[in-house]
Amino acid sequence: MLPSIPSPLGATGWWLLTTAAAERLSDAPYMACEGTEVIKRVTWENIHILVDKWPDIDLPHSRVIRKVLWAITHNQMLEEHFQDCGFALATIILVALRAIDYDDGREDAQKMFQYLTQQLLPRLEPHNAVAKDWAADLTDLRIYPFLLGLTPRHDCYGSKLKIFVYDLPHLTRGVLHCHHGQWGLEALIPHWLRQGSCSTQDAE
Repeated sequence: MLPSIPSPLGATGWWLLTTAAAERLSDAPYMACEGTEVIKRVTWENIHILVDKWPDIDLPHSRVIRKVLWAITHNQMLEEHFQDCGFALATIILVALRAIDYDDGREDAQKMFQYLTQQLLPRLEPHNAVAKDWAADLTDLRIYPFLLGLTPRHDCYGSKLKIFVYDLPHLTRGVLHCHHGQWGLEALIPHWLRQGSCSTQDAE
């Protein structure tokens, strides 16, 4: 039994669609959204409000959606849920990635990101026009490979400087979460330095 999911938008609450249970949530393929023994139809319906807001969902609410994704992965049912409600599953992963990176570590976040971008999204992309408002805007996803350490090391624009960055894992974990908001550069600058040739492990 899944926990009830609080609204990430406070008093606005979840937008419950009024379609009859037998109707598809979208005319797009992979959008019957009938529900399974793990994820009920009403959960798919509720996910719709997150499609446009996934880049800005805060960490506590990302953790709530992470529990929904965990129920799917724990039961080894990613493909079954993709077939049932693929665009909603993509939104769940987009929202949950921040919590996965922060709580479970970069490696787990890398694996889920690669599943999303290499297996799930390419199968959905041909149907984006039909899916309409179920197809998420992925502009913010472009920086994720760099944030997750999936891009080649850079040469610091050719600089010969060597910069030592203190390793403070309890303060610097979860760059997917920390790069958002007013203090985002405080996470992005040391992360960028660590990914470059100018980084050194020798403090001297």
